[in-house]
Amino acid sequence: MTDFINPNDNNKSISQLIKELTGGLGVDYCFECTGVPSLINEALQATKMGKGQTLVIGAGNDQTVQVNFISLLFGGTLKGSILGGLKFKTELPFIIDKCKNKEIQLDELLTHEVLVADIDKAFENLKQPDCVKEIQLDELLTHEVLVEDIDKAFENLKQPDCVKVLIKF
Repeated sequence: MTDFINPNDNNKSISQLIKELTGGLGVDYCFECTGVPSLINEALQATKMGKGQTLVIGAGNDQTVQVNFISLLFGGTLKGSILGGLKFKTELPFIIDKCKNKEIQLDELLTHEVLVADIDKAFENLKQPDCVKEIQLDELLTHEVLVEDIDKAFENLKQPDCVKVLIKF
């Protein structure tokens, strides 16, 4: 089942609305994409008691979250994920090899390239059906390295003057 809820349309919490939509059961999986602590709790409470899984994939400003742990005591799960759970040391080299060998077609994902000065054009392009992804290059890009020098890219990221590194294949 897929439903969209606008919490501003009701005087109920998001978890209450989800429970109503599911006959009081809750959902098997709830993906929390904002990182807002109160919404992490809402997501946790919206899952099925005893077996629901809440995955936090949004990064908010708060580093700590106070959790209503009753759902956890009854067997619910709360997991965090960054970049889809990618394990950098073991999986990133594998993905880089696939990109270099063109098994993953990155070129097909980039449809437009604009400068930050032309940001309005970028937003207009995003409305077009053929636009998959845009990047803005100029003052945001501080370093460029070839994929063979990936270690150098990670070293650059540690530097205080590094904003963004472009890794070229």
